[in-house]
Amino acid sequence: MSVVCTDVCSSYSVVTDSETGNRFSGDVPTNDSEILARAQLNILPVMDQWADLIPGENDDEILVSGYRQPSPEQVQFTTKRMYSRTDLRCALAMYGRENVLKNSLAE
Repeated sequence: MSVVCTDVCSSYSVVTDSETGNRFSGDVPTNDSEILARAQLNILPVMDQWADLIPGENDDEILVSGYRQPSPEQVQFTTKRMYSRTDLRCALAMYGRENVLKNSLAE
C-alpha cells in the first residue's frame, strides 16, 4: 500500500519519481502532526493530489478533506470513498513500487 512518511534521510527520493517529480506516497515534514493527518486523510480515499496520478479518475467528485472541522457530508464522502476505492489505492501503491524498483536499479 501507499505510505505517508516523514521527510528524513532519503525518504523523499524513495517516494518521488526523479524524472517527473510525481510522489506516489506522502512525504511530510517531521514534527507536524496536522500535515501528517491531512496526508493520511487524502491518501486513504485517494483524493487531492493522489487522484491526479490515476489515469481516468473523475476529478469532478474530488474534494479536499475538511481536516479541522469536516462537515457530516465530507466525513460521509471521505469514508465512502475510502472503502470504495481500494482499487485506486492498489494502483497508487503499484506506481510507488515501480518507482522504488526503478530508483534502486538506477544505482
